[in-house]
Amino acid sequence: MLEVRNLSVNYYVDEGTVNAVAGVTFNLKEGEILGILGESGSGKSTLGFALLRLVDRPGEIVSGEIILNGLDILLMPERELRRVRGAQIAMVFQDPFTALNPVLTIGEQIMEPIVLHQGVKRGEARAKAAEALRAVKIDPARIDDYPHQFSGGMRQRVVIAMALACRPKILIADEPTTALDVTIQAEILALLREIKNQFNLSIIYITHNFGIIRQLCDRVVVMHRGAIVEEGKTHLVFDQPKEPYTKKLVDCLRELG
Repeated sequence: MLEVRNLSVNYYVDEGTVNAVAGVTFNLKEGEILGILGESGSGKSTLGFALLRLVDRPGEIVSGEIILNGLDILLMPERELRRVRGAQIAMVFQDPFTALNPVLTIGEQIMEPIVLHQGVKRGEARAKAAEALRAVKIDPARIDDYPHQFSGGMRQRVVIAMALACRPKILIADEPTTALDVTIQAEILALLREIKNQFNLSIIYITHNFGIIRQLCDRVVVMHRGAIVEEGKTHLVFDQPKEPYTKKLVDCLRELG
């Protein structure tokens, strides 16, 4: 479904060039949840942004291929790329507080990608937005509420509803539970599993939390200093890590447990 080949991303800063993503290669299979695991600064979030060509200056995608349904995202003209973002691949950002516009109702924000990608009238877009809210277990009667009227966990559900609005096949979730307490985190993870099955999604879940990876993901890619150091089925990587870096991560988790 999605194949990434030799992808590299650099950041150009005063101190020099930082190779944030270094020749990364992996694939995402239909209907699976793939975890991207690594500590802060490992390049995992940069990788997520690169998959949608959202890397801004001083960053730059310098090489590689991102193949979606036989087409390379990196070679698409901007107009074609806009048809891919949201419609075929969508992203759930880490912080729901900054992902939502405080002066627009949640309904307006969910309707925007529907109107853009599907070209429907506002009445139909509003009905589809209500359906997206229902999918994430928010009462559609709240469609005209503003973001400040929701808790952090509910805001994250709204962001997920926005991502689901156009029924993409791939969802990239960039540490979506980091700002939430443990109870709400568990609810969001359960919701992701449910919508994955309901909409036949493939999910890339980016996190530093090995516990979440073990609970949620079918396979895991472990990143360190911009490169992939280990990849495999989650239970095998967790129970029988092969690389020294992965072993250290697992040992730390076991000590904390």
